[in-house]
Amino acid sequence: APDRQMHARAAKREFVSLQGMQHPGVLRALEFHEGEQGPGLVFEYDPKDTRLDLFLRDNNDKLALEDRLSILRQIAEAMRHAHDRRLVHRALSPQSILIRPAGNGYRISVYNWQAAARSSTSTAPHKSLTVTRHLEALVDPTALPYIAPETQDDPTERAEHLDVFGLGGIAWLLFAGRPPASDRPGLLDRLKRDDGLLLSSAVDNIAPAIDELVRGSTRPKVHERFQTVGQFLQQLDEIEEELTRPDDEVHED
Repeated sequence: APDRQMHARAAKREFVSLQGMQHPGVLRALEFHEGEQGPGLVFEYDPKDTRLDLFLRDNNDKLALEDRLSILRQIAEAMRHAHDRRLVHRALSPQSILIRPAGNGYRISVYNWQAAARSSTSTAPHKSLTVTRHLEALVDPTALPYIAPETQDDPTERAEHLDVFGLGGIAWLLFAGRPPASDRPGLLDRLKRDDGLLLSSAVDNIAPAIDELVRGSTRPKVHERFQTVGQFLQQLDEIEEELTRPDDEVHED
């Protein structure tokens, strides 16, 4: 069946793409196997892992601002590691993140790399990965409001800005407590209306720097968006610095 072949190719692509990826924020694929039910991957398993969207549905009120920023930073740093190795997730969403309690905070792992591709600027000597044209068929339907709009025009797009958009969508969920839209058309409408995801249109008293982080990473025109995860992290640094600065700190000229 065509569907089975597509998922078989996706499983193989995910396994190949994760080879050599050693990072605490990336879920490790241990082996690829062909079974009677079709091909599949064996991953590291932690019984405390929960998908981020489901975790936030049940625990959103328990998270401090510091927890939300830490979760977002961990995801962004995992993506920077992948991008440094020319690997683009292409379908980054809360449905592709696992989260577990760790000490006084949380640890995350990025997974669901079935739609991944080596970036088109790659000069690295990696085995080329075929880009799927069936992006939407490979992701959970609830993830579609987090997928960059340019994939609609070109399903084979494979640049970093796709994952920057995903980070912005995840940030929206972390700070608003709900998805940016209920479906793909709803996302596209919101992007058109607000020129990106405008958190202040949905959340009261949001820090302007957080508002700019989310909007700057989700602008519908790619050239106006943060181009790299490094730029996203730079903005996140400034937010953390601003929010941890003592109120009575005096700046002298």
